[in-house]
Amino acid sequence: DCLLSRGLGDVYKRQVPAPTPLPFTDNLETREVVTLYAQDLWEVNDRLSLSAGLRLDDYSQSIRNNRTGAVGEAADTPFDYRFAARYRLTDNLTAHASYGRSFVLNSGTGRDGAGFAPEKGQGSEIGLAGAWDGLDLAATVFDIEKSNILTTDPVDSNYLAPVGKLTTRGIELDGSLKIDDAWQVVANYSWTDAKADDSRFASDAVLNVPEHSGSLFVIGRFPTAHGTDWSVMAGAAYVGDRAGALTADPVRLPAYWKAKAALDYGLTRQVTARVEVDNLFDERYAASSYSALWIFPGAPRSVRASLRIAL
Repeated sequence: DCLLSRGLGDVYKRQVPAPTPLPFTDNLETREVVTLYAQDLWEVNDRLSLSAGLRLDDYSQSIRNNRTGAVGEAADTPFDYRFAARYRLTDNLTAHASYGRSFVLNSGTGRDGAGFAPEKGQGSEIGLAGAWDGLDLAATVFDIEKSNILTTDPVDSNYLAPVGKLTTRGIELDGSLKIDDAWQVVANYSWTDAKADDSRFASDAVLNVPEHSGSLFVIGRFPTAHGTDWSVMAGAAYVGDRAGALTADPVRLPAYWKAKAALDYGLTRQVTARVEVDNLFDERYAASSYSALWIFPGAPRSVRASLRIAL
């Protein structure tokens, strides 16, 4: 036993030089983008307004893998647009609708070392907003379709891969109620149905998109003795459970509430001091995820003080 123990001790005491790790990813990405954008608002009459926006991008993108020397290049000139309309039905009710297309460059490379095609999307919404004495309400129905959105590679979770198509449909409700001259309540709720359409993935779930989310805040505004205002805000935001991986039986990130509070005080008419606390009760929660082995925790309680000067 003594000889065995001595032998094991010698083995554990032996110094072995630590290996030198190689970089997992070492890329140099270069972009050159020129964008032209134009927008116009047309007040047709006292009830109807129309707006349109046009955008032209001319880009070139190159990604060099410094480990292998391989270079991927892409260039294109996409053209996108947006159209919107608002119509005042009555003195209190307004209807609105819009449609548009979008374009966003993706960064990085996949497991094959090649770069990704740009993310493209198109979306429409239609809604109704009402304003009465002390009460504002709004409801919007939206439908968004995107392609080439980066998510966890179904073959190797160490890499990203583009989803063929992602569809998001839902309803958003907003409300604001003024209780009296000082106090106001602001609330928001969203129902979202998001699904991916790509046979390479075992699930049609979409990472980090909750079906239910919302917020509720109370705001109070009061005068000071030297002619300025001070205000206090407190409330919480809710995020429902959502997919944390795209496997056949994906992990679900649990729902959470996160409270927030803030205090603003007007020192003078030009200077305002602010103190805000995020995650007031130091809630532990999962903020987002790439896979079951790559989950980002939410930030702990934080306190921030700032001074705003209006010139």
